[in-house]
Amino acid sequence: MKRRLPSFIVLEYCLAALVVCGFIYDFWFFFENQYFPQPMFYDVGDTWMDWFNPADFSHRPGAYDTYKTIYPPLTYVILNLITQGSCYENGGAGLGRECDVLGIASLHLIYVLCIFLTAKVFLKIDRRTALPRSITVSIGLPMLWALDRGNVILITYIFVLLAYGPLLK
Repeated sequence: MKRRLPSFIVLEYCLAALVVCGFIYDFWFFFENQYFPQPMFYDVGDTWMDWFNPADFSHRPGAYDTYKTIYPPLTYVILNLITQGSCYENGGAGLGRECDVLGIASLHLIYVLCIFLTAKVFLKIDRRTALPRSITVSIGLPMLWALDRGNVILITYIFVLLAYGPLLK
């Protein structure tokens, strides 16, 4: 008797392959045009600004009265710890983006941690479908868009995986 793969597993791998094709297309488009296709933000100079604007105000006062932020205070505490304060002294978020190597490294390490934890959660839930689901979530539009904007929601995603996922249970 032959063992057959359930059709939903084949479908999941096919859909993950589509996401990988989209990922490859995004990078091909980038190398041809020097910017990512929509829905990524079209202004190359504004990449990661959801990271660097709050980081700027994490090193100086005025987040709520000048910047009119909606971020909770804990965001500023975390960003103060994982960004380089000297980069924001005179130039604001724009110059901070060019100078803050610690902030850029922190953002990308957080993204890699998100990918790792996503894979661990899916491995613990169902080993057969962990690979296509991990690929889809990790390089799909929501996660790539959060990385492109430098959205601090990536930090929240880590805590959601740990709080509601099976890793700490």
